[in-house]
Amino acid sequence: MASSSHSTSLFFFFACTVAASFCFHSSMARSFDVGGKEGWVVKPSESYDHWAQRLRFLVNDTLVFKYKKGSDSVAQVTKGDYDSCDASKKLKVMKSGTSIFKLTQSGHFYFISANKQQCLADQKLNVLVLAVRSPKTPAPPPPPPPSSPAPALPPTASPPPSPAAGSSPPPASPASSPFQGISPAGAPADSGNSPPAGQPAVSPDTADQTSPAAKSSSSSSAEAAVASLALVAVGLRFISLFM
Repeated sequence: MASSSHSTSLFFFFACTVAASFCFHSSMARSFDVGGKEGWVVKPSESYDHWAQRLRFLVNDTLVFKYKKGSDSVAQVTKGDYDSCDASKKLKVMKSGTSIFKLTQSGHFYFISANKQQCLADQKLNVLVLAVRSPKTPAPPPPPPPSSPAPALPPTASPPPSPAAGSSPPPASPASSPFQGISPAGAPADSGNSPPAGQPAVSPDTADQTSPAAKSSSSSSAEAAVASLALVAVGLRFISLFM
């Protein structure tokens, strides 16, 4: 909104500048006495075309023709009639003795004496009027480009909630336990069924049965022990008798 108001202000400023320049030029429009002090005469000391070439004419300037009223006149004609001194197709004729002509546009203006003989005696004028060059009104500056929105940031992943204080971690699933199926060290995997390593398996029906040879050997050992004790007792009795 502020940019649009600024552009409008600039436009009005330059428009006012152009208008002021035009008014200033209009107020400064100049007036030229054709031929200087001699005026509009036959056989001037300086040709009128040469006189006009020394000057600079602008739009809204005026030409003042001074001549003797009733014996001369001024006719505005075309380029062809200017060259041939033919006033029969004149565009405008002035006979007041002090004729004022306003240069209303740029380009060439041609004037001759309505008397052909005087025109042939170099009583003719070709004036080139220059156009008023007004300063070009610059185009208003373009509005500023709309500001681009800031790029959206990617959503950040929120951290997992921390476990509440004092709460125990969930029990491990049996399927995820790395020690499933492994018995503690030194304990048999299946109590009462698997024998120790390196020993043959013993059937429950034969575990309590003893062979006859084993039983006989045990009885002989007991008898030998009893006999030894008896001998020791006799020996001690015999010794006590001699003491």
